[in-house]
Amino acid sequence: MKRLASYGIVVLLGMVMLSTSACKKEHVEFFIDTYQDIWDAIEDLQEQINNIQLIPGPPGEQGPPGEPGPPGPCGIEVYDADDQFLGILISYTGGSCTLFVPNINKFFPLDFESRDASVNTHNYWDEPNCGGQKYIGQVDIIYKDCSDGTYFYASGELISVALQSISTCMAGGMCMDYGQQEGVYKTTMIPEEDIPFILPIKFPLRYDYGAD
Repeated sequence: MKRLASYGIVVLLGMVMLSTSACKKEHVEFFIDTYQDIWDAIEDLQEQINNIQLIPGPPGEQGPPGEPGPPGPCGIEVYDADDQFLGILISYTGGSCTLFVPNINKFFPLDFESRDASVNTHNYWDEPNCGGQKYIGQVDIIYKDCSDGTYFYASGELISVALQSISTCMAGGMCMDYGQQEGVYKTTMIPEEDIPFILPIKFPLRYDYGAD
């Protein structure tokens, strides 16, 4: 629209110039006044054009998806002193780290003091005297039983169970009455030979970035 206004200015100026050249001398003053009126009208029109708020049209169709980006880093791979691949580092504290073991799709909390799987602090049972089925509150994490040294993990869905007893490794695996209904996960034993590295772990650990 600004271009249209510019064209209008040129045309109108041309008309005034032609008219002025064709008129007698005594009419020049009239054309000058007319020219000023036209110019004022043009400026007013230009101001109106500048103040027009353009309304955006409807959005267009979505374009095709772009090329996939480069793959991200594979994470920090952890190896022991015998160059055993232990897993991918998930978290690290002063006395332990948590690894994801892709071979078995489980998490392994490694205790630096025992150089073995961490013990679960609370195990729940559906019968008195820590009998029947054992339950815990987390899934897909391999723990070591502080009473008999076996390894286990929980899987499946969270279920509500009337728990009768509890054993806590903070008290050396002592069994106590419990008697509460809670949401827990059923545990399954995992043979030590199914864990894809030899325990206990030999230190020091080596941390490497995964392959690109």
